Amino acid sequence: MRYNPCFWELHIANKTKAARPSLGQILASLPTPEIVPRALPPAHVTDGLRFKTIVASSELEPQFCSVFQESLIYLFYGGVFYRRFHQPSKRATELPVAFLFDPGVLRLVERYFPGDTGALRNMEERNYPEEAVGFRSRFSVPGGDYTVPGKLVHYVFRTNDRYLFGKPTAECRKLPSPFPELFRFISRDLSDIGVDQRQRRFEAQCKKAIPLQSLVWVGYPNVFDREFALLLENIKPSVPDFYSYPVVPSMPPSEAAAILQSRAHDIVARYMKIPGRAA
Repeated sequence: MRYNPCFWELHIANKTKAARPSLGQILASLPTPEIVPRALPPAHVTDGLRFKTIVASSELEPQFCSVFQESLIYLFYGGVFYRRFHQPSKRATELPVAFLFDPGVLRLVERYFPGDTGALRNMEERNYPEEAVGFRSRFSVPGGDYTVPGKLVHYVFRTNDRYLFGKPTAECRKLPSPFPELFRFISRDLSDIGVDQRQRRFEAQCKKAIPLQSLVWVGYPNVFDREFALLLENIKPSVPDFYSYPVVPSMPPSEAAAILQSRAHDIVARYMKIPGRAA
């Protein structure tokens, strides 16, 4: 085989890129802050149709994911950020149902990503922004400890308030790669490709079922009052807070999701006000 400088330079560059430490490896090498931002409730958003199935089984079960080709449960750290379809719908079964879980559920998390992996896959396919390329290995952070997302919040945002607002700290740029790349990704204006700050909140992935006894809040369409009553019966003696929103004709699911996001934030804010820990 003849020496081809272009081929070998590309080969070496790819090997070097592949060998770069991941976000999780660098995070593990950084010292744990003296005060870690308080663990926040993780959230899951589904629709009314699946709500019935979840209630019947009394747990949230992994579903097949095309992005990772395995069965997973998707959670968003610290609140309801996911928006469902914008198209108006007359079907209540297409309207969103939101769950907030006790932070103790974070012990079941397999891995974290600093953004919605569905959106990251779409960005990777269009090769823009460049930070999204190789996100599965580059931005993966192992879970297993409920303090992991708090430590990540500390080094990327400094506080939970800044995390929920989507404003990374400038110190993030001074940390080893891929933290500077993550700072650029979070700071970019990606509105031209339909990406906003909600899609750059921490995503948590679980491979194990999550018992509904861990719920602290549920938001659902009022046409499912009967299903919610059954849920309460199934998870006794647990009694989560709840919000039952009114269904109006041809309501866009995204509009309902915005309402749930606001209501869920009120619950998350309670956790941030608990004395003795950093917000």
